Amino acid sequence: MHDICIIGGGYAGSAAALQLARMRVNVLILDQGLGRNRYSDKVHGVLGFDGARRVEIKRQVDAQLANYNTIIWMKQGAVAVSGSWDHFSVDCEDGQTISSRRLILCHGVVDLLPDIPGIQSCWGKSVLHCPQCHGDLLQGKQVAVAIARKEQLGVILALQRWQADLTVCLMDDVEDAEVITEATKIIRTPIVGIEHEFGLLKTLKFADGSSLDTQFLVLGTEQRLSVNFARQLGCTLTRTSTGEHIQVDHRWESTIPGLFAAGDAARAKRNINFALADGYAAGASAALSLGHTAQAPGVFDLIEP
Repeated sequence: MHDICIIGGGYAGSAAALQLARMRVNVLILDQGLGRNRYSDKVHGVLGFDGARRVEIKRQVDAQLANYNTIIWMKQGAVAVSGSWDHFSVDCEDGQTISSRRLILCHGVVDLLPDIPGIQSCWGKSVLHCPQCHGDLLQGKQVAVAIARKEQLGVILALQRWQADLTVCLMDDVEDAEVITEATKIIRTPIVGIEHEFGLLKTLKFADGSSLDTQFLVLGTEQRLSVNFARQLGCTLTRTSTGEHIQVDHRWESTIPGLFAAGDAARAKRNINFALADGYAAGASAALSLGHTAQAPGVFDLIEP
C-alpha cells in the first residue's frame, strides 16, 4: 500500500508530490499527460518562468522529481476510485488496482468549447480564454472577444488594459450598454466558423454570411471536472459561473476525510500559480494527516484558515 496516491501530475500534482517527497512520504502519481494547457506553447505570468516553453518546464519538473526515490510515476490514467480514510483504491487503465492511505485529486478540468469548426485547432494559440494570462500578447493586434452570457461582459473592460481596438461578438441575446459601447465594433450574430493557418486565426465567419479578419479571439469557457471521481466518492461540489469544482477546506481536504484536492479541480479561479500553491498545501496537509485517525486528525488541524 502506498502512503498517498495523486491522480494528475500537472502543476498541482507535481507540487504536491515534491512536498510529499521532501517529507519522506511514499507517493504514487498517475498521469496521462493531458494537462489543460497542453495546447499552449509557452507559459506566462509564472515567476521565474515567464515566457518559458511549456515542454521545457515539464522537463525540469520531471528531472527534479526523479531525484526522490519515494516517488513512483505511472504514465496512465485512473478509471475508478473507491474507499475511505486509510483504505482508498484506484483502478488503473492497465487493469491493476492501487491502494493508498490518502488520495489527492489533481486531475484538473476540461474546457467546454462551442461547436465551431476550426476552434479546437486554434485553442491556446490564437483563441484564448484569460485576459490576465494572455492580455500582454494582444497589444497592437486585431482582437475580437466573444460574449455568450452576461457574466462575461467584464472581459471587455479587462482587455482594454492591453487593447483598445476591440470587436465584440455577441453569441446570444446579451447586452450591457455601458460596457459594450466601449468597443469599437459590435457584431450581433453568432460565430459559425474559423479560418486559420496551423492554428493562427485569420478570419471569423458569421451566421449571416459576413466575416471578420482578426488575429485573436478571446472566448470565455465553462469547464467541467475531467473525471467524476469526486462524485464517485461522495464529495460535495461547488458550482460557479465557470462550472463545478471540488469543495475543500483550508487544508485542501474535501468533505470526505483523507481525500484531498488541489489545482483547477478544487477552485473557481484557475491559474498555474494557484495550482502550485494549492498542490504544496494539499501535499503537506495529506502528509501530516498520516499519523492520525479520521476521528482525531491531529496537528494539521491546527493550521488556521
